Amino acid sequence: MDAKEILLDSLHAVSEKPRAMIPIFYIMLLSLPMLIWSFYIMSTPEALNSVHSIALFLYSIFMILVDMLIQGMYPSIATDAMNGSEIELSGALSKAYHKFWSLLGAFALVILIYLTLSMVTSLLVVALSSSGMVGIIAGEAVMFVIIFLIMPFFYYIPPAIILDDLKALQGFSKAVSVGRNNFVSTLAIVITLSILALLSMVLLIYLPIYFGVELYYVLSILMIPFVILAILFSSWGMVAQSYAYMKQ
Repeated sequence: MDAKEILLDSLHAVSEKPRAMIPIFYIMLLSLPMLIWSFYIMSTPEALNSVHSIALFLYSIFMILVDMLIQGMYPSIATDAMNGSEIELSGALSKAYHKFWSLLGAFALVILIYLTLSMVTSLLVVALSSSGMVGIIAGEAVMFVIIFLIMPFFYYIPPAIILDDLKALQGFSKAVSVGRNNFVSTLAIVITLSILALLSMVLLIYLPIYFGVELYYVLSILMIPFVILAILFSSWGMVAQSYAYMKQ
């Protein structure tokens, strides 16, 4: 698996077939109410009550399920895009919907593994905290590295389940196998896309704020190109994920 080839080919496919970005656009649109709501509660903490907390929690669960379905759409979208065919969003959604429980089961298993690892590494942080701030930083760094390094093993869950029509455990097992056999290439894809996304955030959001640009101008002007880049990078990443699976 050639990470450079996969990244360049999938970027070309997304630029040639911009319909591939529509699902990401919709999920960002659906995220806006929660984002605005969160900003409102942070700015007026006295407005927070049990009803708001429950509503925010339920909406978060809804967004997680929607995100899972969107991820389930991209193997079909990537297949159409890489073949130069017209992207059938309704067909992609139908396939994701019919594999809903398989996707949910596989992702639930991933969450369980991450929670277990987080608990173990948190104990490590507590143990190292007796060494002061250096120990805490070292523990947090170890936790981040471990979580990041196991990511490739779960990276191919959506394409494994959708493209090979597998159940939750079968798809999970196949994704782990593909991720293990292509660990370095998969990690290179994830790191490249993460760095590009981080750079866009630093250049368009953090640096202007650091140099004294008013938050109002950052949110009203610079947020627009940032959102456009976020949609592009997210769509590119989803297509690259499935294309890499097809190429392995």
